[in-house]
Amino acid sequence: MINLTDSVIAGDVTINQSVDTEQIISQMKNELERFSNNHTGFHVPDGGFSGAILLQGIQKIESNRSILQSFHNSQLIDFCMALEPFGYSQIIADAATIIIDNGKKSGDLENTAHGHLFKAKSLEDLFKLSESIFHADEAIRIAKLSDNLLIETEGIWASLRVREMTNANIRLYDERIDQLLEKSEEIDYGCYCYLLASKAIFVSIEDPQLSEEFEIAAYNSAIQDGDIRLEVYTALELVNNQTHTISKEQLLKLKEKCVINSLTLFANLTDFSIELLDGTPSISIGYKLIETGESFQIPILQVMGELLIHILNLAENVSEKDVVIEYLEQENVKSFFDKLMSSKMVSSDTLSIFLMLKIMGVENRLVDRMFRRNPESSNKELELISLIYNLIENRAPPSQIQHMLIIGQSDSKDLMDLKKNLNQILSVSALSSGQSFDYTEIDPNNYGISTSSQIVNSLIMELISSVNNKQWQQALTIVDKILSERNYLTSNRDDMWILGSSLHFQGVSFFHLDEVDKSLKALDESIFWNNKLGEDTSDAQELFDQISNIRSNKTPTDNFASSTPTDNFASMAIEQTDNSLQWGADVCGHCFKRPKTTGVTAHTVRGYLLMVTWGKSWAVGCTTCMRLHLLKETGWNVLFGWWGVKAFIINCIMIPANLISILFVKSDPKQLQQVAMQIRLNSD
Repeated sequence: MINLTDSVIAGDVTINQSVDTEQIISQMKNELERFSNNHTGFHVPDGGFSGAILLQGIQKIESNRSILQSFHNSQLIDFCMALEPFGYSQIIADAATIIIDNGKKSGDLENTAHGHLFKAKSLEDLFKLSESIFHADEAIRIAKLSDNLLIETEGIWASLRVREMTNANIRLYDERIDQLLEKSEEIDYGCYCYLLASKAIFVSIEDPQLSEEFEIAAYNSAIQDGDIRLEVYTALELVNNQTHTISKEQLLKLKEKCVINSLTLFANLTDFSIELLDGTPSISIGYKLIETGESFQIPILQVMGELLIHILNLAENVSEKDVVIEYLEQENVKSFFDKLMSSKMVSSDTLSIFLMLKIMGVENRLVDRMFRRNPESSNKELELISLIYNLIENRAPPSQIQHMLIIGQSDSKDLMDLKKNLNQILSVSALSSGQSFDYTEIDPNNYGISTSSQIVNSLIMELISSVNNKQWQQALTIVDKILSERNYLTSNRDDMWILGSSLHFQGVSFFHLDEVDKSLKALDESIFWNNKLGEDTSDAQELFDQISNIRSNKTPTDNFASSTPTDNFASMAIEQTDNSLQWGADVCGHCFKRPKTTGVTAHTVRGYLLMVTWGKSWAVGCTTCMRLHLLKETGWNVLFGWWGVKAFIINCIMIPANLISILFVKSDPKQLQQVAMQIRLNSD
């Protein structure tokens, strides 16, 4: 026996009835008939709806889930749609499971796709992010089979949202999004809104400014379409923007709309947008997020709140090593970050705090685990953070770390802010060289660095990262940009090696994209420029021949796999050293032209499906030849280091190690002596 009090759009209406469960559920089903699933997102039904009746029904279902079995599929779809502004993500997930099962039994593709879409949204709220992506992708796949653009476009948005959180591939649907946007006049306006929001996500890494433009367009389109859900979520994104942002008046108007329509969760989320707009994130916001997550049964809000609290606590005490270590040793803190790593929801903001702790000399297993379990990503901030962590681990001198923090002309504001913050922490840490330098004020004309040099050095970093992440198409795009500076590269001998190396990577990328002829052409040109530079081209020629054999359906690895890489490459290095001794102790044994000034150690991996071999290849010579030696070994790893699970895992470590080493090859007599000693030791 209960007493109902309700509020609807027309005004406050008091209902006093004594009803049982059956009557409550019957009233709920009648209320659900107001909703329509013939549009995307959440729209308030014409004439409003009774939030109190829905909440009373939800309470009954919460205590007895079997009630959901009495709903037919169209009612369940309306139920999931109507429930979203109130939370209760586990109930939505249970209802979605029934929709999927019923759809499969009846062969109804549209209902099945709807079920997967609701399942994806609810699992995101339940902080089951990998499962959420799976169901979103299933919704997209099945929706395409049934030609349902409403579900497909909303599914793309749902998938990309979670992919962005987990640093997964957000370019998966870029072609489909562009294809549909080209015919925007022919599709439902609601579909257009979600395509704009999706486009904002997948361009965010390469062009943050363009992403903001799509976000504001999605927000305005959502208002015009009447989709309050999309309006609320895009408003949350706009708060953090640099150019296309949102005003407090707009947010207050949105909150009023949510309150009038009894959309309690949406009203609370808008409150967070208002607080974030008013100031920087605070611990109080963290506790409010936790409270909201508990009240509305949305665990991901609790996770976000707890994360905010931990990050702010660590940031506040970043210079207090003992305090930080004691904090990180707490079981609840370790348990939380383990859960975060398992979900792969590790953002650049989170990881930057842990990098600052590393720079300040905090030695803690949790700090190291955060980096070792960090997923590969094309996010520029995450790439920089991982690179600097590896430099610190490899005991690189502070000057090398500072070099990575020079602000480039193409850096986004987020990347610039990250570099400034890390440089500030570095200047007061134990890693500091004792000299402070304002890297934000570098003027290429006064600092002795040409604009072209800045461009190609920045691009070669991007190219190395793309090859490391096996993003072959992106690597080709970057090579095209590097080649646009061909006039500079061909006239500057110090940077000419970048031309040959870029063409080398272009050849490898084309090979992986099954464009063998283009691969051979690029490698051939790479050999030409290396010849012009006076480099030994035998290794590039060997790679050229390997790919030629593949094109001719010959087996390229028969001879290659017959020897252990470590022994093979060590012998090659010894032979090269002996050659250099014949020409004179100070002459490079590779080009026989320039002085022998340094040595390098390359990591090698060869996978043979059922076994894997790995080792090191040492070489001594001039700086240019040593860069090419590292590039050669990286090229072999890229081509032949993935065959087998263990080989794949090892290669993910070895390739970055080689590529990072390329950036810091320089004349170093001590390094030359150490590597020469390694060669002789391994020849005994």
